[in-house]
Amino acid sequence: MRNSKGFLVDCLFVGIEAEGPYRGSKTLFVATNHTSFKRIWEAAQSHCAKNIYFGAGGTFSFPEGITRGEILRLCQHYVLMLETNNPATMNWFHWWFPEIKIILNLPATPDFIKVDNPEEGYSTMSDLFSATHCRTPYNDPFYEEDIEV
Repeated sequence: MRNSKGFLVDCLFVGIEAEGPYRGSKTLFVATNHTSFKRIWEAAQSHCAKNIYFGAGGTFSFPEGITRGEILRLCQHYVLMLETNNPATMNWFHWWFPEIKIILNLPATPDFIKVDNPEEGYSTMSDLFSATHCRTPYNDPFYEEDIEV
């Protein structure tokens, strides 16, 4: 379902990543906290996703009920990204799952924080966009190609 701004929310959707180092790659976006590992796994496989992006649509979290083992299984097959607005969530996931790319989205701050991996540590959100040298506008064709699954 699309919200008043045209963004898909409360669902899974497939699209092309519009920003950062994964720009242009097919991604499964998880914009709900109420889905299962099975549904995520099947959607990623059937749509040939390269990445899985949790926290889309302002959910800022992993779906409830997904186990550590299931997250590790996804990590073996996909690049996982988590967008969160909670520093405690960021720290917890960074501790338990250092292979997950974490974006801390705090609108009150002038910049954002991104955690790539333990070796790289913390960096600014501008580093995330350095691969494309731009912040993608919401009317970019990449966003218009998103398909709910």
